[in-house]
Amino acid sequence: MGGSGSTNSGHIEAGTGNTVMFTAGLVSSGGTIALTGGTFDNNNQPITNGGSILGRGTFRSGGLTNNGTVSFADAPTDVIGAVTNSATLNITNNTTTFFDTVTNNNSGHIKVTTGVARFLSTFSNSGVYNSDPSDNYFTDLSVSSSGYLVGGGGDRFFVSGNYANNSTQAASWNTSSSLLQFQGGTGHQMTVAGSAGQFGWGTIGLNAGDTLTINANSATTAATQNNGALSQVGGTSNLGALSGTGSTTVGNASGGAAATMVVSSFAQPTVTLNATGTLQVAHNAAPVTNTTSNLTILTGGKLDLTDNNLQISYSGASPVSTIRTYLVSGYNSGAWNGPGIDSSTADVNHTLGYADSADGIVSGLAANTVLVKYATPGDLNLDGIVNLSDLLRLVRDFGHTNSSWDQGDLNYDGTVNLADFLLLSRHFGGTFSPNLLAQLSSGDQAQIESLLAQVPEPALLPLLSLLPLARRRRVTPPL
Repeated sequence: MGGSGSTNSGHIEAGTGNTVMFTAGLVSSGGTIALTGGTFDNNNQPITNGGSILGRGTFRSGGLTNNGTVSFADAPTDVIGAVTNSATLNITNNTTTFFDTVTNNNSGHIKVTTGVARFLSTFSNSGVYNSDPSDNYFTDLSVSSSGYLVGGGGDRFFVSGNYANNSTQAASWNTSSSLLQFQGGTGHQMTVAGSAGQFGWGTIGLNAGDTLTINANSATTAATQNNGALSQVGGTSNLGALSGTGSTTVGNASGGAAATMVVSSFAQPTVTLNATGTLQVAHNAAPVTNTTSNLTILTGGKLDLTDNNLQISYSGASPVSTIRTYLVSGYNSGAWNGPGIDSSTADVNHTLGYADSADGIVSGLAANTVLVKYATPGDLNLDGIVNLSDLLRLVRDFGHTNSSWDQGDLNYDGTVNLADFLLLSRHFGGTFSPNLLAQLSSGDQAQIESLLAQVPEPALLPLLSLLPLARRRRVTPPL
C-alpha cells in the first residue's frame, strides 16, 4: 500500500491474521492505526506518529517516533524497531515486547498498568516511567538527569544487564516499595547518583550465579536479597537488611576509592572487606546478631558493628585467633576506631567482647561458633551483667598469657592482669552475702584479696560487698 512519502490522516486497521504493509513506508500518521490482532508493517521504514496507535498485535517499522498516543492493551503485542517516545505510551493488561532500543524523552510518559513490559534491548528514560503495578523487564536500564521511575508495592523491575541512574528528580522518584531484581546469570553494574537515602527501593535482589558491582555514589533499599556475588567498589550505599546465600565484598583490594556499605543487619555466608572497604551495621533500637561463616578483613578494611553483635559459624578449625586479631586492631588501645572489627558507638561503658563456644564459658552458644558481642567491660560470660561469675573467671585466669576476652583479657593486650581487673571492678554490678563469700575456695579468696589490695580506693567502691575479703585494706565506705 501507499507510495513514497505517504501519510495517514484517517483510520488503518490490521485485523486478526492480516498484515497491512506500506511497501514504501508510511512517513507519518496523524490518524489512527488500530491493531485488532493483526500486523502493521512499515517495511523497515521509519514512521512518526502524531495521532493514535491502538490495540494488540504486531507493529513493525524501521523506527517509531511517537508524538501522539500509543496504547497497547488486552493481548500480547510485539513492537519491532526502535521506539522514541516524546508523548504517551500506555501498556494495559497485556504483555508488550519491545525488540529494539527504546528511548523515553523528557516529555515522554510511559505507564504500565497490570501488565508486563519487556525491553529486549537498551531502555533509556529521560521522562516518566510509571508501573502500576506491573512486571518490567529490562536489558540495560538507564535513567538520565530529567527522568524518574514510579512504582509501588507489587511493582517489579527486572534487569538482565546494567542499571545506571543519573536522575536529579529525587522529589518525583518513588520506588521505595518496589523490587529491583538483577538476573540473567551474568555480571551487572549499578551506578546511582544523588545522596544516600534518595532513589530508594523496597528490595534489591541478586540471583544465584549473577554478580553485581555497585560503583559510585549511593544505592538505597530497605532490604537486599543477595544470592549471588555482591560487590561495592565506591561510594556509600544503604542496603537495609542484607540476607541470602551469596557473598558480599566491600572496597578495593589494591587501593583506590573508598567504599562504605551500611546495613541494618547482615546474614551472608561469605563477607570480604578489602583495604578501602567499610561495612557498617547501623545503630538499632534493639541490637541484632549478624551472621556469617567466612569473614575476611584485609589490612585497612573495617567492620563497624556499632551496638550490634556478630556470630561466626565454622567447621573444622576455629577462626577465633583471626577474629581476635581483627578485634585487637579495632580496639586501638581502647579508642575502638581502628581497622578490623570496631564499634563507633563504644565508650567507657560499652565495648566489644568475644567468646568461642569451644571455651564453654558462654551459656547457650551453639557449637562451632564464635560470638562477638556489644557488652559491658567485664561481662566475660556475655550474660548482660558483671557479677561473681565474671570475677571468678578473671581471678582463675589471672596472670595467664594468650588468654581470650571471655577468660579475662578485657583490654586485648594478651595477658589477664591488674588492668583487666580494674576494668571489671569499675563495672561490677553483683552483690555478695557473707554466706556466698564463705563458699569460695580459699585459693579464690586469697587471689581476690590480693587483687583488692592493689586496687586504688576510688575504684574499689563497686566492690564494697567484697570488703570482708579485703582484710589487708582499710576501706572507709562513702557517707
